[in-house]
Amino acid sequence: MIFFGLYALVGIVCVLSNNGKKKRSRTIACFLIFLGMQLLLGLRHIQYGGVDTQVYARDFMRIVNQNYSMLDIFRNFNKDYGFYLIAQFYSMFIHDMNAWVFACALPYTIAVTWMIYKYSKNMFLSFIMFLSFGYYLYNFQLMRHVFALGIIVLAYKYLEEEQYKKYVIATLIATFCHTIAILFFGAYFIRKGRITEKQLVWIVLGGFAILVFSQESIRIAVFNLIPFLRTGRFATFSTVGGHLSSEFFIQMIFVGISWVALFGKKKESSQTYIQTTNRKIGLSAVIRPSNSKFYTTEPNMTLLFNMGVVATLFYLMTIAIGESYRMAQYFSLFTIILVPNAINKIRDKRIRLLFIVLIVAFGVRHFFGGLFVDGSAYNPYVFFWESPQSLW
Repeated sequence: MIFFGLYALVGIVCVLSNNGKKKRSRTIACFLIFLGMQLLLGLRHIQYGGVDTQVYARDFMRIVNQNYSMLDIFRNFNKDYGFYLIAQFYSMFIHDMNAWVFACALPYTIAVTWMIYKYSKNMFLSFIMFLSFGYYLYNFQLMRHVFALGIIVLAYKYLEEEQYKKYVIATLIATFCHTIAILFFGAYFIRKGRITEKQLVWIVLGGFAILVFSQESIRIAVFNLIPFLRTGRFATFSTVGGHLSSEFFIQMIFVGISWVALFGKKKESSQTYIQTTNRKIGLSAVIRPSNSKFYTTEPNMTLLFNMGVVATLFYLMTIAIGESYRMAQYFSLFTIILVPNAINKIRDKRIRLLFIVLIVAFGVRHFFGGLFVDGSAYNPYVFFWESPQSLW
């Protein structure tokens, strides 16, 4: 029931703030939504949301109880030393594991809220997408992963502003905290050169072909018809299933909507403000009209679109490599900016509203359809003080 309240909070504050059309109301709305998301993340029971939180809390308490030094971090952990060095530094001041869980969620929720505040043309839709399609829920488990994702948002900011040295440094720091973050270096190479319609069609067709082949009945039939596939390295794929293929479909829909809105039909220029770039300091300066409305910074839509396509490919790879889900999120997270901004460019208000309603309705259904089912790790929500906590 508590998650209904979070959705209600997003809806109410976005309505009252007129979806952040003015700077002050936008700031207040984003802060209130951030506060609601952060409190649920930071005040959860250690056993809530799966075993990963218990693992990270146990690691933190090991650092506390054994008074680890910096060298001990490198001796006792195999990878992602940056995350554990931060935990070691934090343990010098605070020893409570619930406080550590609360602190770990801060970089990600702050970064996402800031990104929506700065770049989104539809604050309501961005927050709904963030809540609905896994980006928020995974913060309840994959603490190290989303900690690095928060830093990647900063790396994206520097890439967007063409501050490449800072982009490299931020990505390296994220990689030091979670190795998979190294993939975000690829964003530099796709920031220009839009993926064409023909290339997108081939990606979609290829994706469908792979998904069809991944279905158990078809896969077994093919392996039985072709004898050499039943031996050697190919044989291992006969038991692989496409359990995460739904993310591929969802991301593909978002990419398709964005392509139609951005490139499906040439539009006349309809900018409501002029943006210049101060190359000396590398900051975007917006020249605003004389009214009181707040205008967000216009992001590089080609980069956002290309990252959306890359995320689609990584989601497709989850058929064979489960870790690809995390790889995809380093690019798909920015879909919460891509889709609202792309839809905002549609000139027909009715079509624009239709897309928004469909995405919100499907998103809410997707969230609660996966949340309130038997055996779900997320229902009911449990605060850390509601029952005793133990680390196995």
